[in-house]
Amino acid sequence: MFAATPEETSGWTLQDTDGFLEYQLRHGRTGVRTEVVDAGFIAPPSHVAEALRVPEGTDVFALKRVRYLDGEIALFSTNWFPRQIGDVVAGATDVLDGSGSLNSTLRQAGHTLNSAQRVIHALSAPPEVAENLKVADDQAVLRIRSRSWDQNDVLFDYYETWVLTDVVPLEVKVAAAN
Repeated sequence: MFAATPEETSGWTLQDTDGFLEYQLRHGRTGVRTEVVDAGFIAPPSHVAEALRVPEGTDVFALKRVRYLDGEIALFSTNWFPRQIGDVVAGATDVLDGSGSLNSTLRQAGHTLNSAQRVIHALSAPPEVAENLKVADDQAVLRIRSRSWDQNDVLFDYYETWVLTDVVPLEVKVAAAN
């Protein structure tokens, strides 16, 4: 038997309120790059309208990004926002060119993450995901779907992130309830 100090975190802790970029920077990793693949108002797929609690056919803002860590593709994300939040993101040129923090932009607009619900599945990569992650269509990838509420209990963000866990392991911290 032996005792060891826990390893320094090397992944992304899902219960953290920071996004991927902020989490990596907070832990001293500066090799994060964001490529915006697409951004604009769209009629959302039904699962998005349901998750955001907007009527079918109501335009939402979609932001699709590929994130790199130390030169390697790490994840592909799509965030969807209701119209009012989407207007804020649509006006954030630094977010749209991949140089700015989406979470900072949302916080500045008054939407600080207070709670989130995240669901993780291992699935075969759909064609758009496989193309952006540069993997085979049948490769298993972890998908995280998350809905975020702000301090006023306003649902302001729904995202779907596909993570290559060989590049960015997902971490979950466990603590006893008091």
